[in-house]
Amino acid sequence: MFSTLQEYHQAIASAIGMVILSIILQDLVRLGAILLGGVICICNIMHATCPQNRMKKLQHQLQSLEVKLQDAINSGIMCRSDTNFTAQIARNMGRIRYRTFELHERTLLTSGGILQEIKAFWEGHSHDINECIRDVEALERELETTSEISLCAFVCCGYVNHDADSCTLPIAPSSSTVSVVAPNTPILPCTS
Repeated sequence: MFSTLQEYHQAIASAIGMVILSIILQDLVRLGAILLGGVICICNIMHATCPQNRMKKLQHQLQSLEVKLQDAINSGIMCRSDTNFTAQIARNMGRIRYRTFELHERTLLTSGGILQEIKAFWEGHSHDINECIRDVEALERELETTSEISLCAFVCCGYVNHDADSCTLPIAPSSSTVSVVAPNTPILPCTS
């Protein structure tokens, strides 16, 4: 089979080399797949937490809050609410708007490229935006809760009447309405 000892050693060395290469290639493929998956995962996380994307979400949340506040004002719920609550909502909205403008300015200053985005993330800009988003969400929940409580108290405490002098108050985004007593109309209790 082998004519010389040298051929025998070459055959052994090539067989060992092939085994090592097959093991290394399998490991390299696995390592490459793990590295590629890791890079994709890190890129997705960076994209989701970069200040520009967080700022877009903050502006969307703030716009949603302003629409809900305007709906509460238009439906008269804010007029019936406690004046301290109304003042608190106004103060919080002003503070959040100011903070949003400040964060938007910082975002524009750091939107020069990927390295500036990474630097802004590292310095905590995304964290600041997330705090403002949480403030907007908390104020939105507080407004919704107070609006629902105020509406329930208004409707359930006997302020419902069904005559021609009454006005209507929307209670939900649907077409449902509740008749509300006009100022000069006598109050009739609810019948459930």
